[in-house]
Amino acid sequence: MESARHASAASQKVFVRFLGAFQIEANGSVIRETTAQRPWNLLQYLIVNRGAPVPKQMLIDTLWPEGESKQPEYALKNLAYRLRSFFSASPLACGSSIIQYNGSSYQLAPNISWSTDYELFEKLALQGMAENTSKSAQLALLRRAVRLYQGDFLANHTHENWVMPLATYYRTLYLRCVETLATFLEKSGLYEEVCRLTGKALALDKYNEPLHTAYLRGLVNQNKHKEAQEHYEWVMSTFEKELGTPPSVEFRSLYYQLSVAAFAAQPNLSAVAAWLQNKTQPAEKAVFCKFDTFLNYCRYAGRTATNNQPSIALLSLSGKKRHTPTKQELEQAPLLLTENLFACLSHNSAFCRLSPSQFLLLLPQTTPEKGKMILSCVQNSFVSGGQFPLLVLELEIQPLKQIMQP
Repeated sequence: MESARHASAASQKVFVRFLGAFQIEANGSVIRETTAQRPWNLLQYLIVNRGAPVPKQMLIDTLWPEGESKQPEYALKNLAYRLRSFFSASPLACGSSIIQYNGSSYQLAPNISWSTDYELFEKLALQGMAENTSKSAQLALLRRAVRLYQGDFLANHTHENWVMPLATYYRTLYLRCVETLATFLEKSGLYEEVCRLTGKALALDKYNEPLHTAYLRGLVNQNKHKEAQEHYEWVMSTFEKELGTPPSVEFRSLYYQLSVAAFAAQPNLSAVAAWLQNKTQPAEKAVFCKFDTFLNYCRYAGRTATNNQPSIALLSLSGKKRHTPTKQELEQAPLLLTENLFACLSHNSAFCRLSPSQFLLLLPQTTPEKGKMILSCVQNSFVSGGQFPLLVLELEIQPLKQIMQP
């Protein structure tokens, strides 16, 4: 039986999956790694570097980079022994000789033909994005490539130093593939596939703006206006809250397309009324809006101003003396400041968040002198709470007309 199991050792082909959950496929069987990660980490490193024997010192430095093993050579031998014991009863033709040692280095059994998903993925991806590849071939190649990518490179070992750069490289290549493929699919009118493709990729990188743009266009082109509106609002909120900056002009311009599409489905004033009556904030309060909307408010106010010129103000949170604001302060202080602005500003004012620590204010029909009084109210309200004694609120105000002059 043993001789039958190891038959055709020289011709056995083994396929190894690194993208996502690690597993080895041989003779129709699947071998998955056990909970003891370090022996598998040794095997994975040897597979990735299977072109030549790997010196034992290199393995020691890789597996115990902080020198946490008191007897690293013995520990390395023990890992190799555990792997040999595990694979002695496996479908692999090499069995217990899967790892070989020649006195100074380790290598995999030479009678196995190893192939991996990450190498195939890279080959398909690069061919699919090559300029000299035909469009039809590009579509097929990129589809195969993204199907292979079932998760990050060695997703259960991303904490390993040697895994990190490889995981970053293949994830970046995957996202490039998705962007390129989404463009082809959109041109072909395959909008549902665009959304499936980009939605899966966004689970890995929620800040990837090109993918959000492609996903949003896919929804709009399927007339899924409600889902598109919800996704647009989520992206705007997430970027401004977590990154402190809105998405690009290209992405924000999709808001107009969404509005047109929504009204086109019901081309009368009732559609407009439904949007106007959607009260996201009380009408008697100042308007808290996105940066692009704020700019439009400023342009309109600058064109329509009469006797009392509007003013624009910049509010900046910073640390006192040498204090560097903490992450918690940068998350919580702007929330308090937002409440202060609602309490102190009139209903015809507008403000937006410019960065994680800055706000812009539009004060219509307000002289700089009166504007300074309003800002003092905001500053006093923020300071009187005593929640952030190590932060200071800096104020700057100028006439809007002066700001808008070239």
